[in-house]
Amino acid sequence: MQVQPSSETDLNFECNRVKYLKLKELSALLLQSEPETHLEEFAEFLELLVQVTIEDYLIDPAFTTPHTNFSEVKHEFLTRMYETLCTSTIGDRVRKYLTCNPQIWHCLYQLYVRAEPLDETQKYKPQVTPEGMQRLLVAAQKGENVPMGEIIQDESNLDPEIFRIRRLFHSWGRMRRASLGVVRNLVQQSNFTEVRQIIGSNLDFIRALAMTPRNINEEGVIVAYCCTTLRFLLLPLSNSNQVTDWQRGVYEICLEPDICLFLIGTAVTNRLVKLPDGTRLWIHMEATRLVALITTICESVHLPKLLSALRAFCDAILATSHSSMHVDMGSAILRLIEDCPDVTRKLFTKDEDSPPTRPIKFLVEFNDRRLVESSLGMLILSTKEYLADQNNIKARESLFLSLRIIRWISDDLSKQLLENKAEEVLSVIGNVIPEALELLSYIKNVKPVEEQSQDSDHPHAHHHGFWSRFCTIL
Repeated sequence: MQVQPSSETDLNFECNRVKYLKLKELSALLLQSEPETHLEEFAEFLELLVQVTIEDYLIDPAFTTPHTNFSEVKHEFLTRMYETLCTSTIGDRVRKYLTCNPQIWHCLYQLYVRAEPLDETQKYKPQVTPEGMQRLLVAAQKGENVPMGEIIQDESNLDPEIFRIRRLFHSWGRMRRASLGVVRNLVQQSNFTEVRQIIGSNLDFIRALAMTPRNINEEGVIVAYCCTTLRFLLLPLSNSNQVTDWQRGVYEICLEPDICLFLIGTAVTNRLVKLPDGTRLWIHMEATRLVALITTICESVHLPKLLSALRAFCDAILATSHSSMHVDMGSAILRLIEDCPDVTRKLFTKDEDSPPTRPIKFLVEFNDRRLVESSLGMLILSTKEYLADQNNIKARESLFLSLRIIRWISDDLSKQLLENKAEEVLSVIGNVIPEALELLSYIKNVKPVEEQSQDSDHPHAHHHGFWSRFCTIL
């Protein structure tokens, strides 16, 4: 619901009328031009915004969801100011004002956590009628859209106070998106190493972001942006490929049991939202990319708790045709296969147990179709791209990753691989990659599982010959 802009006379909230009017003036200027061309104005805007936030808002006990007695006009004003900061293009010259003002990070954190949607806020949202819900279910099956105005309850006689509270909660949602948007926009810039470290070192803020998927009242956009923010914080820094101490703190929070399960749950649950500009945002893909990155950088002792994410990695490969995405997912799959410690069946089924064994046994048992289809899909795409351009590094990397995955699963799934045209694809790429022909020969002559022996040619044992060449190539 759109909120009408406030007039200047509404800005006399307390004794800081001059500050509010100055903030409004600077906000209008920054919305019309780039901050890089108005450095002094941006610095003044940032300083005033921090002062007003701390002195007039954060100290107010009513300034938190789900309080309904907070000034709607006052709340709308602060929301607009942070939306200005969110939409401003932050370049190298502006960055110094953010790194030199630690209180802005305190404000962003406080605004984000105070605006968390609770059960109380949900009862003021427009309610869908039972008949409308039925229409939604039918439309979803047909891939159709239903206008919300046609399925919500009649609100012509609704109490005006309800509308006021609804507008206030809508403003809270916008403020939560704006505060998170500022952080998300900054961490996506790879050269902002200092900013990423400042944000990543605030473990309270990191925990708030990581716990967001647990909230059933949370907007899908917020969940996706939290996963994106955490992923960019964990990406290698521009001057190093090593995981820093503060990055280790980030992924260790994400691996806490009450957080990790919800991140994986978000990754394996298909969820799509459409943004106001028409852009489609696949929430589960953002979560999948985050979990895949955590899988590739964490210590092997943490890998058992990530095994259930294999389904999401396979689905991501099948849902995309980008070599970079395939490389990320393939690397995560191989990490689970090669580096994960032995696990028992109880990790996958509640009622059964078994002696500890290599996780590949259970990954194949519970994800056989996905592993076959995703590895072959990855192989087909990379083969096509590599044959078109043998200088394509990503295509080559994706190609050898797919060959390694196929080699691991071939002992149990050779029949399924051949039924899905593995021979045809491996024969084609074998003209330029001899290892593909060796793999094809192995698949065609693999022994039944019950006849296999743990000899040197088995991937679960020692890496020799054909198998070791794949490891060294990458």
